[in-house]
Amino acid sequence: MAQRLHRERRQPEHRRKLGYLEKKKDYKKRALDRNTKARRIKELKNKALARNPSEFNFHMINSKMVDGVHQEVVKPMDGAVREKTVKKEELLERYNQRLIEKRKKREAELSLKLPEE
Repeated sequence: MAQRLHRERRQPEHRRKLGYLEKKKDYKKRALDRNTKARRIKELKNKALARNPSEFNFHMINSKMVDGVHQEVVKPMDGAVREKTVKKEELLERYNQRLIEKRKKREAELSLKLPEE
């Protein structure tokens, strides 16, 4: 004997003004979403509790909250430090140029060499 198919009722016309009547599939979807979010929050809380409170991170010093958003604190460079970094960059640029020239020279020499037989 086949079991009877139980179907859900429609929203009665006189109760339409109260809004959408939630069906079982809607409830299941909403409950699943709520439970997954609650589980995730619980995991994050446990993770925060297990964290070492004396842990230090430089980002704690080098950032600040602006309108609820973390932003990096940019420290202005003084003249001596800026000059040093510019000199280093120029030195590296010259070094790279020298390497490139040596590589081109070596490739030119290799291309001119004839294979020995």
